[in-house]
Amino acid sequence: MTVAQALAGMEFALYLRRSQGRKPLPRQRSLTTVHVEAMGGRVAAEFADADRTAFQKVGGTRPGRDGFTAMLAMLRSTPGLGVAAYHADRLTRNDEDTAELIRVCAEGHHLVVTQSGGT
Repeated sequence: MTVAQALAGMEFALYLRRSQGRKPLPRQRSLTTVHVEAMGGRVAAEFADADRTAFQKVGGTRPGRDGFTAMLAMLRSTPGLGVAAYHADRLTRNDEDTAELIRVCAEGHHLVVTQSGGT
């Protein structure tokens, strides 16, 4: 089975995050949605954190990102749902979030695709 065949008809949770100086959410949305559709998939849900950093300073508190938290909850309850983002750095920027995303995706068999960074 090819990657294209595996992705045909697959549904994705689209995650968008904008921090200062980054691509605006509408641009991330359009580029990533086109990418998902070109692979034969479909965006089934969207989660966004506007003007939110994901960077955690050493010894600092974990940044609050309601959209990211809601996406993880949906992934936990929907095995096989894909995750789509413009770039991996839009998803996570600290070790704790990265480890949690990997754990959730491994447990639920979630494929992560990014428009500018690959699958």
